[in-house]
Amino acid sequence: MNNQMWEAKLKNDEGHQAPDNFIGEEGAKPNNDFIVSYNNSVVSRYEDMTWDYTAYSSHGRYGKLIFSEWCENDLTSKNKSIIDEIKWILFLLIYIQDKNRLSVKSLQEYLYCLIFLAKYAAKKEISITKVLSNSLILLDYIDNTSKRRVIKINSLLTHLVFLGKEKTGISILGEATYSVLRNKSQDYADQCKQRTPIPSRIYSEIINALTMQLNGYIEISHVYETLVIDCANDHFLGRTIEFQQKKAKRLGIPFTSTDKRSTFSELLDERGLTEYFTKNELTKSVKGLSKGLSEIQLCCKLLIHIYSGMRDKESSYIQFPCLESFTENHKEHFLINAKTTKLGKKETKWVTSKQGAKAINVAEQIAEIIYSLCSSEEKNAKTKYLFISAGNLPFVNAGNGLFPRSFHKTDFTQFYNRILPIINVEDMRELEQISPFYEYGDEFAIGAQWPLKTHQFRRSLALYASRSGLVSLPSLRRQLQHITQEMSEYYARGSAWAINIIGDYKEHFGTEFQNTQSESQALAYISHVLLSDEALFGAHGTFISRNPSNAEFNIQKREDTIKRFKKGEMAFKETPLGGCAKTGACDQKAMRSIIACIDCKDAVIKPSKLDNLINVQESFTNNFEKNSYAFKLEMADLEALQALKTKIDNKSLVS
Repeated sequence: MNNQMWEAKLKNDEGHQAPDNFIGEEGAKPNNDFIVSYNNSVVSRYEDMTWDYTAYSSHGRYGKLIFSEWCENDLTSKNKSIIDEIKWILFLLIYIQDKNRLSVKSLQEYLYCLIFLAKYAAKKEISITKVLSNSLILLDYIDNTSKRRVIKINSLLTHLVFLGKEKTGISILGEATYSVLRNKSQDYADQCKQRTPIPSRIYSEIINALTMQLNGYIEISHVYETLVIDCANDHFLGRTIEFQQKKAKRLGIPFTSTDKRSTFSELLDERGLTEYFTKNELTKSVKGLSKGLSEIQLCCKLLIHIYSGMRDKESSYIQFPCLESFTENHKEHFLINAKTTKLGKKETKWVTSKQGAKAINVAEQIAEIIYSLCSSEEKNAKTKYLFISAGNLPFVNAGNGLFPRSFHKTDFTQFYNRILPIINVEDMRELEQISPFYEYGDEFAIGAQWPLKTHQFRRSLALYASRSGLVSLPSLRRQLQHITQEMSEYYARGSAWAINIIGDYKEHFGTEFQNTQSESQALAYISHVLLSDEALFGAHGTFISRNPSNAEFNIQKREDTIKRFKKGEMAFKETPLGGCAKTGACDQKAMRSIIACIDCKDAVIKPSKLDNLINVQESFTNNFEKNSYAFKLEMADLEALQALKTKIDNKSLVS
């Protein structure tokens, strides 16, 4: 058999010396001293227990492939044999497969998948090859592993099947088992897409765009809705002169110059709506008038999703009046009353904010007009849906009766183009941090428009409407401030309100909110502590800084961290000085002021936050009389903060 040459297929090897090309016979393994990575000089060889691909990783991120960590470096002959299998399979993915170039992150995820296969194989005292080539064993493993690993196993086997036994030395399972695996993988991939959150910048810009869209309509709503009513009641008004002439002829009535009504363009000028129609790209006709209402209905619906977490079906079948408001502790609160499904008889409630209530009021106002212009039977219907189709207006006559409309995305291309931002590098970086276990495809490509689905609002609200510190974008914090307060108060575990609102409806957003709190804390901890670009101080912060292994934070450690938060073994809250990793309630704040974190063993202190807090405290202290007791207390806090800054500055100079 003749020798062939294969090159390493890595995505980000531009500007770096590529790994050596492999020359050998088909199915042959490289020698132990074969060079697999460079970084100005040789970094890793095939025989090494770590292949360091950091030089080829995106933005210089951690890029090591560690092969012996799963067995705690216990290199028995059996464990070494399994490690050899892992290396060989990864070598096949890097060199021999030619379907696509792989990123270092993808290689790490394949390694992560193989590590769990290795643990399973070691426990069963068999090889990884045996697991992958035996249907009964593989299905047993699949039934006892996490669903997301099934996706990666399916992808791995796809590569190996494509290469064939001659190149891999592995006999792949039968088609029937492979089909089961593909189906399980697809099911979970669909579930993952349901869990996709929206990056904070994009989320904030969508909220801002929708709010501006709604406010723009509210400014002209009275004039706009009057025009709708006038055009519905007068079948000549707003139509072309030619249409008016033909209409008069069909009705057998005279049509002279004095009978002529204003055309639609003339009406827009007369009523000051030309600019609104132009800005929103609406056709200057009665059909454009209907389309404009439909777009505002969609705008209201999306804002209801944003400020309540309702599912698509839950919001689609809202009946009005649905908004309940009450005052408690001098503050107005809002609840949405609706049925859980289209045919469900059970009614439940969702907490919303003033912004959500405003969207409901506008949607109800539009629905009232549409119903008022329907036939007498329809306008007196007992069940009135909030999102009744504007197609039921007399000048459109293309509605779906008394049922709520479906807002198909293809029908609102121009609207979505106005509200959906373009994905940038930072958005993808954040997305990988807050949802690290899903491999995003072309639809999430940098430079593409964000592929919005309504369920993303539910997931995003559950993650961001917490006090964990996950949201660092000031604009998004302001936008979610009120709904965060409401949900923290009414959906908190153990709250009597939560029990009354959620009841036994397991799919209620309140349950999602409760279940996501620990995950939100974990992601905030990972972002602000473990992946911090800033030096950390305070007892907990210093401990993290002094353990370099935490800086090399791979996907396996990330999942383990999230699990620990969900079990209640770890916790994290943002503080003015940085963060607090204490599990349970804080027993310091009740006794002391802003300096309570300085000596706390669970404190994470960031110099940038300390500087900001000193500036705020200086301004605050200057508000008091110099000899007052309050001044002395606040000055003591300021001096403590300044002393901490001096201590940190001295440490930084020494290091």
